[in-house]
Amino acid sequence: MDATASEIARLVRSRELGAVEVVEAHLRRIEAVNPVVNAVVALDGERALAAARELDAGRGPAGPLRGVPFTVK
Repeated sequence: MDATASEIARLVRSRELGAVEVVEAHLRRIEAVNPVVNAVVALDGERALAAARELDAGRGPAGPLRGVPFTVK
């Protein structure tokens, strides 16, 4: 997915893109590049997908970055 956080948030907010779709794209990217860069050491993809499903169902926290996946290092 080649979009900024603001663009992703706008697309999810307008329902042009589902939060699940966004998370799945990010999980695929992590799977593709993480073996080389080793940037993600603890990944909870199932939890991220569950949270995305909640957002797509209209539940979960609201805010300017709703639906934007992120990592913490």
